[in-house]
Amino acid sequence: MNSALVRWGLWAIPVAGGLTLLPWLPLFLGGNVGPGSDSGTLARAATSPWSALLGNMYIVGVLCLLFGTLALYSILAASPGRGAAALGMVLGLVALVMVAGVWIILTYVDAVLGDLYLAGNQGAGDAFKSMTGGSWSPRFIPLFIVGGLAGLIAAISLGTALWRSRRVPKWVAILFAVAFLGSVISAPVITLVAAILLIVTGLAMARGMTMSAPV
Repeated sequence: MNSALVRWGLWAIPVAGGLTLLPWLPLFLGGNVGPGSDSGTLARAATSPWSALLGNMYIVGVLCLLFGTLALYSILAASPGRGAAALGMVLGLVALVMVAGVWIILTYVDAVLGDLYLAGNQGAGDAFKSMTGGSWSPRFIPLFIVGGLAGLIAAISLGTALWRSRRVPKWVAILFAVAFLGSVISAPVITLVAAILLIVTGLAMARGMTMSAPV
């Protein structure tokens, strides 16, 4: 990855924080539809332009974090923690691809099933609720377990690599690991806090790692 892409990639990390922060705010501003709502209410929410906008925003945010992870590895690959950086990069990409997949389901598949339900196909209601956040089908459990474990190991590995690289303050290494894991968990409050930490640590890394030495 060339120097320009590395710089853009590092700045993509705080951008990821902002894009994954905004979709969670409606939960705390009132009027949000919960998983316990009836199928009709859920279907109308899933097919609204507002849900499409927020869902796509979150998907782009996850992709920005994925790009940032690659850029971060390109810098840490030459540091004392390159082994941990490589492990963190590989498992981090695995976890982020899974998170993006879940949000694609929430944004697009739920909208399609919602359209079918609102068009009078009442049988789509059961499938719709089984693929809605908060009431997932048990078939999703293996995906969540694998994604969660990959995210945990990736967060620890990336944090360790940052700590050993001495390119950023140690608090940045710790908080970025927490932010990365919280982003993979993708749940209310946890990911809201993680998004804020991504903005803070992303800005610190983008400024410190591109200004302290050439990349």
